[in-house]
Amino acid sequence: MVKIQRVPLAYNTEPPTGRLASAYDVGREVSQAVDQRQQRIRQYGLDPLFSLPDANWHETAPNDYINAYHMLSRLDWPTLRFLRLRAQPFTGYNMLYLRNGAGFSCTDPIPPNIDNFQPDQPENEVIVRWKAFTATMPERLIYRAPLMLGERGWLVDGDFVNNDIVTYQERMALMATGGVFEHLDRVETPRIIEIGGGYGALAYAIMSAYPNAEYWICDLPESLMFSGLYLSMVQDWPVRVTQAGCEAKRGINLLPNYYFPFLGQPFDLAINTLSMSEMSVHQVGIYGAGLARLLRDRNGLFFEQNQDNRQMGLCYSKDHMGQFFSRRRTLETSLPISNGIADIWSN
Repeated sequence: MVKIQRVPLAYNTEPPTGRLASAYDVGREVSQAVDQRQQRIRQYGLDPLFSLPDANWHETAPNDYINAYHMLSRLDWPTLRFLRLRAQPFTGYNMLYLRNGAGFSCTDPIPPNIDNFQPDQPENEVIVRWKAFTATMPERLIYRAPLMLGERGWLVDGDFVNNDIVTYQERMALMATGGVFEHLDRVETPRIIEIGGGYGALAYAIMSAYPNAEYWICDLPESLMFSGLYLSMVQDWPVRVTQAGCEAKRGINLLPNYYFPFLGQPFDLAINTLSMSEMSVHQVGIYGAGLARLLRDRNGLFFEQNQDNRQMGLCYSKDHMGQFFSRRRTLETSLPISNGIADIWSN
């Protein structure tokens, strides 16, 4: 019998003063990257169709992503302490009601009696999937989400879970199935780039397993506000916003997407989950060509998991990757995958 226990919000811990100060510094730099974007496009002759938010991330898209960005950019603790409740645009999961986010806004006020909105137990699917994704995984590859910044959920046989945690563990399980971690184990200092880092959960999970890595998150600067603040507050690896120079440093490097063409040093692993099929075809092409170039010299791998969003008026990024990579390995598994087909591309 599975033992389940609700975890009240009071169990959240606050970041130490030093981490909070670092988060404020990162937040100010990210805000500057947003404000200076048009200037940098003109200064460096960058492609505006690639550099500016488009498709599902365009300012006119039907989501409250931009409003959530402006909320976090206030950089005050009463707002930041609920950062996880503002990350719904990345996960589709509402952390206030702990259910699918359809019909809910991530910018709604946080009620004082927030624990009253939590069901007594997660949906059975969450439990089944967590058990499946962790059954044979070594401990270092199990995503242990920090109980901070409004993270909410349940203890399931002693493991803290919610739908988002299970979703990111799905990606860890897929990468393990595909031999991605065996590939990284052969490298002394792995260089990893994630295109579209969400609020930073996958970066946290992978860096926990590879603390010596050099991890890059390339994303719209508005999105870097979420991952930059989150990763600055929940852990002690250095987090920095990288500009056109693209200096190589261990820890977590936040790269505004419009600087992607300046990257020149090779990577061992590239990652994208869900967001490429939320971009324009033009943006997918720029990333595909760039990743093929950046991965070539170190026999790098590109792990991606994307859904077919054509029925939503968006794209299916897999239709466009074959022109950049000569090898495609679709990961076939009996695991209860629910977030799209996963492929490993290489040359």
